[in-house]
Amino acid sequence: MTRTAPHMRAPPRLTVTSPRPSSVHLFLLGLVVGLLALVAGLSLGGLPRGAVAAGADLPVGTVGSAAGGVPAGSALVSAAGSVPTGPYPWGLTIDPATHRAFVIDASNAPTDHVTSVDLLSKSALLTWSVGGNGEARGSWFDNSTNDLWVPYLDSNLGKFDTSNGNLLQNVQVGLSGRQAAPYSVAFDPQTNQLWVTDFFNSELSVVDRPTGHVVANVSTGAGSWPYWITLDPSTQLAFVTDTGSNTVHVVNTSTDTLVANLAVSDLTYSTEALDPIHHLVYVSGSQGSVITVIEENPLKVLTTLPTVGQVFGVALDPVHDLLATTGFSQQGEVYCASNLTAMSPLPYPVASPMQIAFDPALDLLGVTAWSSTSNGTGSLDLFDVSKAASVCSGSTPPPPPTLLVSDTATPSWGTAPLVVNFTSSASGGVAPYTYGWSFGDGTSGSSASPTHTYVNHGAYIVSLTVTDSAGTTAQASSLTVYVQGENQSLPLTLSVSLSSITGPAPLTVSIGATPSGGVSPYVVDWNFGDGTLATGLVVSHTYSEAGNFVLSVSVSDGSGGSYNAPSIQVTILGSDVNGDMGSSVVLRATASAQTGVPPLSVSFAASASGGRAPYLFVWAFGDRTSLVAETASHTYSSPGTYYAQVTVTDTAGHYVASQLLEIQVHSDASSSTATGSLGGSGPVVSVGLGSLAGLGAGFGYPLLSNRRAHGSFWRSRFDRWSKP
Repeated sequence: MTRTAPHMRAPPRLTVTSPRPSSVHLFLLGLVVGLLALVAGLSLGGLPRGAVAAGADLPVGTVGSAAGGVPAGSALVSAAGSVPTGPYPWGLTIDPATHRAFVIDASNAPTDHVTSVDLLSKSALLTWSVGGNGEARGSWFDNSTNDLWVPYLDSNLGKFDTSNGNLLQNVQVGLSGRQAAPYSVAFDPQTNQLWVTDFFNSELSVVDRPTGHVVANVSTGAGSWPYWITLDPSTQLAFVTDTGSNTVHVVNTSTDTLVANLAVSDLTYSTEALDPIHHLVYVSGSQGSVITVIEENPLKVLTTLPTVGQVFGVALDPVHDLLATTGFSQQGEVYCASNLTAMSPLPYPVASPMQIAFDPALDLLGVTAWSSTSNGTGSLDLFDVSKAASVCSGSTPPPPPTLLVSDTATPSWGTAPLVVNFTSSASGGVAPYTYGWSFGDGTSGSSASPTHTYVNHGAYIVSLTVTDSAGTTAQASSLTVYVQGENQSLPLTLSVSLSSITGPAPLTVSIGATPSGGVSPYVVDWNFGDGTLATGLVVSHTYSEAGNFVLSVSVSDGSGGSYNAPSIQVTILGSDVNGDMGSSVVLRATASAQTGVPPLSVSFAASASGGRAPYLFVWAFGDRTSLVAETASHTYSSPGTYYAQVTVTDTAGHYVASQLLEIQVHSDASSSTATGSLGGSGPVVSVGLGSLAGLGAGFGYPLLSNRRAHGSFWRSRFDRWSKP
């Protein structure tokens, strides 16, 4: 018997009806709203983001004063543009690295389509057909290859080149010989595998990304209908919603095993949002006005949070503490994620907003909206959420990673005419980048990897300047190209190769030098930057301690000539404190006083180690003021309890925030007593985090010094929310 799914059709037109409320109902509703408003006024007034008054029950799901005192109705979210799509834009994927959105239109006329959108120019780049029958949903974009993987309901997972829309590969998912219904796909970088839901066969298909072959099928249990999948790469846990029951299936992607079935209160057509910093999963419940919050360690349902209106799509920006929702026949809503205070509705009366996603670097929120008719026009509507982000974060968002640029020239010497291939590498900043080359002979170039021909002999200094989309510029180290004329000897020079320039201590580096020009024999001398020296063409050295070391090398030839090669920085990382991916940055913060009477002057100091120096320190003093400095002095002029915090950014782009430092300013000297910092750990705070944890810590959540303590902090907060 063929199994028929209710999803095998164009998106449903959901109609919700309710009985007319009686006067008694209206009276009770007014009483409840009044009590919630009273609680909001007592418990939230004056508290900074991330701080909870003792014994306070936070109101949720009400459009009221946000954390930070912004009144209801403030224009915290504004329209930022709209891009037309097909009538049923049912799927949405945003890649923050390239600032591109991919909208899947389930128009079923006769195939689904994908529209790629440039979020910088807010314009459509390309639209192409992906086949299918009107049910393509959750895609995954591989920004390393510029390919989009799209599942659609005729047993296929398609791999498409987003530069031209060409189908590169078609993977038959599901069990052999049986029709599959793939709905969404997620990627596990640890195993280099794609995970695809198949609700026809109650299973997940595991696809090897390099070959495109199905290597395993994992069952989610008899009678289940796996719909949406969200995967946390750092924990290798995948969370799968089930349209056939109120269940979230949890799968370990490293062992291909089902590890848990979590019961939730409402789950139909449900999507999910992942907080990779705090390892929380937000699950929408489209039949009711709820979001279920799941904690990964320990694995359990934390709470169910009421929201404004029916929820279909849910998206999270952990960097700026923003949570956004959409729902059938409802306007979307933007919340502060840490306490689910409703900040602002999306400012347009759209009939059917569907999928939703953030681009944190651009402060943009994308929402797909579908037409009521098959020949109508849907859209990807964009919203500026920078004002809401500044309120929820409590301070200015962290800057993007430092823009870093390097370049090479191959060959760097030879006989005229000499053809030289130049390459560049840019990272950090805000992509995309523009390139400006000066070849030293009066000519220039603008491509990332140009080729240039030198026709005259001489030494040419080559420079490269890269500009990111935010207007930030960075220069690579200059290159010298030597061009030899007839009967000329080349100048003495030296090229250096290293097996590695960064890694955790102890790090052994193999180094080789290749002299050229001048007159042989050659003598190569090394200075490793840590007080040790060596001589030889090929050497090996072990760096035993963390730090930044300048490696220098020089060569002398048989005629007495010498050449000093450009120095090379070797970065040795400290050990990873929490086992997260990336280098560890350890931050210490102190306050000279934590209690007193106004005006109370407090001296703040911060220090950092690990990661990659130099560091950028930004203080937020808890009274809506901030300062960029390693040490700072601040005066509190009014009584109150303030929470100061410092954020450090290293040159590799890792963000770490200190624990909150509690500053109590009393109205009179008799009430002033000494206190420790939040959590009782004293005035000195040390935090060690990897790159994933640092991503959102900059101005967001108060991070504790280890994952277990951090989980306890969030569990206590959610317990407080969920009290009856």
